[in-house]
Amino acid sequence: ATRKRPRVIQRVVAGVDSQQLLRPGFLTASSELRVSREALLQMADGERARRSEARRLVLVLDIDHTLLQATSRPRPGSTAVRGEDGRAYHVRFRPRLIDFLRSAAEMCDMFLYTHGKDHYAAAVVRAMDPDGQFFGIPPRLFTRDN
Repeated sequence: ATRKRPRVIQRVVAGVDSQQLLRPGFLTASSELRVSREALLQMADGERARRSEARRLVLVLDIDHTLLQATSRPRPGSTAVRGEDGRAYHVRFRPRLIDFLRSAAEMCDMFLYTHGKDHYAAAVVRAMDPDGQFFGIPPRLFTRDN
């Protein structure tokens, strides 16, 4: 079965060669959303203006060994989380991580990066930010898969 694109994306894409479409990475980590260069520039200008007016910074945080440590084996103080791939990850957060994220969220739009794969990243982000309070839902997350 083919998936139907949302109407708003169809309008942006209409009449543009699919090879010329770009992913608006500052809005979503989804690799499915593609827009024309002109639409991307308009969206980027709008985001820049919004952040400037709201006096918000952009903060990109690396997950691995910066915000947390994750291993395949249990460690003292770790929490087990299961990835969508069925694997268990044992996550140990940096001390005062949530305090740091709360403070940073007051002045920044935060994004996450990991060189890990999507399944791993989704699992550890759910453990770190289950309500999407800091990184949104879906999370503003970039992995090696996207």
